[in-house]
Amino acid sequence: MRSERGWGELMSSRGESDVEQSVDEASMLLQVRDAIRSLRFGQVTVIVHDGAVVQIDRLERRRLTRGGSGAGGRRE
Repeated sequence: MRSERGWGELMSSRGESDVEQSVDEASMLLQVRDAIRSLRFGQVTVIVHDGAVVQIDRLERRRLTRGGSGAGGRRE
């Protein structure tokens, strides 16, 4: 059976101090938040290896409209 460990436990097991851990975690959370806030349509994927975030992917989708303001027009 796999044991569940929290984020802090996983980071601490790497030998980082509490200060380094909180700075790294805060920085990672800011990057994820920024990726989400600037996105209108799409997805943000967080890649985790061994309990640590190693990559943040941001995929943006742009909705194209056909000319004019008919039924296919852009909604705000």
